[in-house]
Amino acid sequence: MTSIATIEMNEYCFDCLADYLGIKEMIKKKPNFPNDKYCIFVTWFKKNKDKYSLRGCIGTFNPIKLHEGLKKYAIISATEDSRFDQITKNEFVLLKNEVSILTNFEKCNDSYDWKIGKHGIMLEFYDKISNQSRSATFLPEVSLEWNWDKETCVKNLFEKSGYTGEITPELLKESQFQRYETFKSSLTYEEYKKKL
Repeated sequence: MTSIATIEMNEYCFDCLADYLGIKEMIKKKPNFPNDKYCIFVTWFKKNKDKYSLRGCIGTFNPIKLHEGLKKYAIISATEDSRFDQITKNEFVLLKNEVSILTNFEKCNDSYDWKIGKHGIMLEFYDKISNQSRSATFLPEVSLEWNWDKETCVKNLFEKSGYTGEITPELLKESQFQRYETFKSSLTYEEYKKKL
C-alpha cells in the first residue's frame, strides 16, 4: 500500500519551521502534495553525536487539511511541547522531522485489544480523583522503541494523561480505548538541505 505520508510533507515542515525561526537562507516552497483532511502528528528529533532523541511531538485527532495542519503542528510541536524548551535557530541543523498520518480508527473491546507495533493507542477516561476528563496517546512505534508489553504501555498511557491514582480493573473497564494505524515519513536536516 502506498504511504499517504511523503517526503514532501517533511520538507514542508522544515520550510515552515525555518520561516518561523527567521532562517532566511531556506527557500520556502509551496506544498505540492494533496490537501486532504487527516489526523496528524508532527515530531521533531535532535541529533546528538550519532543518535536522535525526541525534541517535540504534538498533533491532533481532529481531521485537518494537510497544508494548514502540517504548518500549524510543525511549529507547535517545536515550540509548545511542555516536556521541552522551544527549538532554537541554532538547533535547526541538528533536526530530523517525522510526519505521522493517522488512519483506520477502531474502538477497542478492552485495554489490550490492539497489536504492539501495528496500532497506536488512544485513552480517554474520567478521573474521579481530580474530577476531570483525561486523555493520552502513543503512536505505534512507542511500545516497540521502549520494549513495552501491552500492560506497561497502558500503565504509561495513564501516567502520560496526568493520572496519579491506582490503575484498577474497574478503571480499565470504565476507560475508552481506541486503536489506529499510521503512515509515516521522515527526513533529516542533511537530506532536507540537499533538496533545496
